[in-house]
Amino acid sequence: MAGDVKLFIDDLNTANYAMAKAGKEGQFIPLRYLYSFPLHFAVAKGNNNLLGEVSRGLSKISDGEVMTITSKWYNHPEILKWWKDLHPVLLAVGLGLALAALLIVRRLLKRRTNEWQQALSDLQKSNNALQLANKTDPVTGLTSRRGFIEHLNGLRFHPHCYTVVVFDLVKFSAINQQWGHQAGDAALKQFGLQLSCILPNDAQVSRVGGDEFAVVFDNAGQSEADLKLEVLRRQLERHPMRIEQATLPWRYLTGIASYPKDSHDPDRLLAIAFERASPRSQEPKDGLDSLIIPKRPHGV
Repeated sequence: MAGDVKLFIDDLNTANYAMAKAGKEGQFIPLRYLYSFPLHFAVAKGNNNLLGEVSRGLSKISDGEVMTITSKWYNHPEILKWWKDLHPVLLAVGLGLALAALLIVRRLLKRRTNEWQQALSDLQKSNNALQLANKTDPVTGLTSRRGFIEHLNGLRFHPHCYTVVVFDLVKFSAINQQWGHQAGDAALKQFGLQLSCILPNDAQVSRVGGDEFAVVFDNAGQSEADLKLEVLRRQLERHPMRIEQATLPWRYLTGIASYPKDSHDPDRLLAIAFERASPRSQEPKDGLDSLIIPKRPHGV
């Protein structure tokens, strides 16, 4: 019996080959194909008795024996042992690969996050630098006209009064013509530095035009502003303009506008101050019209 079963199992490839030859792949294998390779030739010669004997032998196989035989093919002990030994290794390798992938992704995300944060920081710094450049005069380093107006906007609805004073340098264009723009820029720097050093620390000093400067005296009316301007005038007489070897007195027109007396609007306050700084609104001052800008010596 055991021999018959062995022949049946070993001849499975032969039966499959016969089915393939008959063009019936994938169909159930008929009983007549289930015989061993040595019996194939005997049956082919018409030995039906032998075929019947094989059939009767197969019918005697119990279901338990069929399961035992089948389990030898699908659950081979060596295969199961190999799988049981290899399963923990494969599991450990899989977990290791997953952990490594997570670490790589985490590192990439951290690096990208740092790059994005750095890019945002650089963008913010560039934006701050651009805003600062727009609010800073490139020649004198003082606050520009835009920065000055923004400062006044911050004082809108201020509970206390403040005064805006403008300075318009007289005949400054002649300095550029006689000595060049480099000397003119140096003179502008000198005047801006004098204003910043002489006036109180809380005074907002700005260059608002080519040869025009403006100052805000916080918590000061026009009378207090006049006193500060008198101190400024005396100090400027002691520290005249110096252009290379030449020394020139500072000559300028001033205009004053007060908040809230003259206006609440920053642009309007500045405009009123410049209107009052026009020559026709000024009283004659010694040397104002007689100021002569010397020519630059040859070879200097």
